[in-house]
Amino acid sequence: MDTAARKQRIAAALSKSAAPSSLFDSFDFDFARTPFDEALDAARGLFDPVHQAGALVKISRRRNLNQKQKAQAAIEALNAGAKLNTSDPNRLFIFAMLGRDFTRRGDRVHATRAASLLAESLAASTRLESGASPHPPEPGKSASLEKRTLRRLLGDARKRGFTA
Repeated sequence: MDTAARKQRIAAALSKSAAPSSLFDSFDFDFARTPFDEALDAARGLFDPVHQAGALVKISRRRNLNQKQKAQAAIEALNAGAKLNTSDPNRLFIFAMLGRDFTRRGDRVHATRAASLLAESLAASTRLESGASPHPPEPGKSASLEKRTLRRLLGDARKRGFTA
């Protein structure tokens, strides 16, 4: 099947499906059974970064893919998740899952990036929950909750063999 026909088929399948209600509901398009290239094209075609990242995570976890294909989809999911607002709770789920997946595959560079983005999201969400400004604290101001959380995350990463 040529590229133009494949793209038309993907666009038709996505346009017929209803918008998903949660992060990992991926329309009615079956990302698990569709060939890798088509599934990747379909995920790239989603305009909402939340659903795009969810679909890419789903693709990256398929068992029938080789390591290179899994890494490609996971890296794209990481980039899609980075486009989300730092206070978006979906961002926490995306980076937590991707960080674990990268760690299991031994990809320290991307696992570190996922952990860093997770820490950034966690810091933003704790500032929002505490009623503080969603912006980073000014230099010299106390941010004890964020510091404790980051120390715990870094301690866990060091136990697993990661170094800063």
